[in-house]
Amino acid sequence: MSRPRSRISSCVLLTWIPSRALGGQIIAKNGSHIDLSNDTFLGGTLQAEGSGAWVLGDSSTVLDGSTDSGAVTIVAPLELAGGLSLTLKGTIHNEKGIDLNGQPALEIDPAKGGVTLDSGGAATPAKVVLDDSANAIRSLGAQANFTNVDNVISGAGTFSNLIYWEIPRLCRGGSRSLTFPAVCAPQLAVIEKADAWRRAY
Repeated sequence: MSRPRSRISSCVLLTWIPSRALGGQIIAKNGSHIDLSNDTFLGGTLQAEGSGAWVLGDSSTVLDGSTDSGAVTIVAPLELAGGLSLTLKGTIHNEKGIDLNGQPALEIDPAKGGVTLDSGGAATPAKVVLDDSANAIRSLGAQANFTNVDNVISGAGTFSNLIYWEIPRLCRGGSRSLTFPAVCAPQLAVIEKADAWRRAY
């Protein structure tokens, strides 16, 4: 039996953004999921209860943590599937986890200093899980800064057209591996002993 489906459209989102200052909320309830389609979040929080989740439905959705509305906070499972891509801007507090299933991608907007990803103060660092060698974390255009403060990025996939900063957590591939250029191997070998590192891909 499939889970009940809830869909939000751009017009609903535009109503929700100003209402956020008044305490408005959109929550994926237990057993349901919210499909994202052509939506832009200017700050705000993706929330869920129980087994609720947020699911990417197209490649036109943007999580924008670069505006006066502040960071986008993810406290619900966020699922990307197929060949879709999700655009990130500014500061993203990933407190729950982002799962890339199939061949989706995270696209980093190079504007306003790129993207900073952290766990938003959560006690346990959140994870970004890539499950296919075709997964990618890449720039949306010119080479972009991507700063990973404390998330654990694991699985299989590639980083491309990024200047990647990690402070100080290593991307761990487990039985699979993330693809880094061979010239970066010395950096990867010593990363756990460094306070921060920088490498262009």
